[in-house]
Amino acid sequence: MGASRLVRGLLIIFLMITLFSSGLRISNASEKSSMQTKAKVEKTYLLFFFSPRCPHCRRAHPFIEDLAKRYKGKADIIFINVLENTEPFLKVVQYYGSRPAVPFIVIGDKAPIIGYRDAETTGAEIEETLKNCISDPQCVLPSEVKEILQNYGILRGKSQVKKKS
Repeated sequence: MGASRLVRGLLIIFLMITLFSSGLRISNASEKSSMQTKAKVEKTYLLFFFSPRCPHCRRAHPFIEDLAKRYKGKADIIFINVLENTEPFLKVVQYYGSRPAVPFIVIGDKAPIIGYRDAETTGAEIEETLKNCISDPQCVLPSEVKEILQNYGILRGKSQVKKKS
């Protein structure tokens, strides 16, 4: 139980650090993603890792919800509350060689987008990345990330999604 408190405490500290870093982008993560040459047979995934306590996340939430409505059938957008899903969040962050901060947004095989300023800046970057990924047959969620989500029951099957909030 002490280790759980420690992990939660560290997560809260990292979440507070997030307040000072909007829109940071990790550039080397796409190098780690699996190279896939087959035609796209599955939808594009957008993973929105958030905390209900994070003001940047609360600002991003309606924007991501709007994307989910507008891109329904083209992209699977998954809302993942990091306070309820700390372990899978930390494993995904570790995969990308990043630091735990929210909002943490993964789109297909692209580098994560960390932070959120507003719809005109970070939102535009998120939507442009999503559009490009939808049209790119090689832009699929890395199998390692997909496996993490499946192991924790967040993602089931090829495109069956469990919404976590």
